[in-house]
Amino acid sequence: LLRSLDMDADASLAQAGIPPDRLSDGDSKVLLAPFERILDVLHESQGDALMGLRMARDIHPSAFGVLGFLMQSCETLGDLLDVVCRFNGVMSNIGHTSISHSPGRFEARWECLAGGPLFRQFTHDYIAGTAHVLFKLLLPDLRDFICVQLGHPDPEKPEDRRRYAAFFGCPVHFNRAYSALIGPTELLKQRLPHSNADLKPVLEKHTEQLLMQRTEPASFDREIGRLIKAQILAGTATKEGLA
Repeated sequence: LLRSLDMDADASLAQAGIPPDRLSDGDSKVLLAPFERILDVLHESQGDALMGLRMARDIHPSAFGVLGFLMQSCETLGDLLDVVCRFNGVMSNIGHTSISHSPGRFEARWECLAGGPLFRQFTHDYIAGTAHVLFKLLLPDLRDFICVQLGHPDPEKPEDRRRYAAFFGCPVHFNRAYSALIGPTELLKQRLPHSNADLKPVLEKHTEQLLMQRTEPASFDREIGRLIKAQILAGTATKEGLA
């Protein structure tokens, strides 16, 4: 995202206290405070209230690693949403995903559990935007949702409200306790064109192992091994850097 905005990505990351090689390591974790500093830099330089949607616009299932491949192997949209809820902690621990059912409709919900106002607005937009883009990619014939609700205040500018509606293709409601994509129940039965019943159990097992690794306390030996791997891949491995 930083490079797409013609910003010096390495300098911005350094300013926020995030080593660039940390982002090249899929097993590493980024603390919340440095990430919030990155958002502050972006907000000050761009002033765009829809940064989260801009980042979600070009998302692809492969960005989620094995979880993305597992989503693609699912049989229906309902199956996909069940997978996302079951493996909620694989990508991060800052939010909670759930599905709520009522007569004739469902809500795919996401609640933010951490961060300040700017971070919460960004993540609510990014998660809802990412879900919308992924559903459209995996189900090209998917109908528009009934509406979308977002867990942050209304944008101040009328044109920004129109941009939200144009992005999601349906009414968007703000100031809610959680974000949600709300659709008719029959959408849950819509079949994914690239589902793979043979591959799915294999991917589920691998994702379960990954979830266990992500949620258990990190050992010193494994953390050292992760750092060495990341530095080698980034071409920055030195004895001084590891020390």
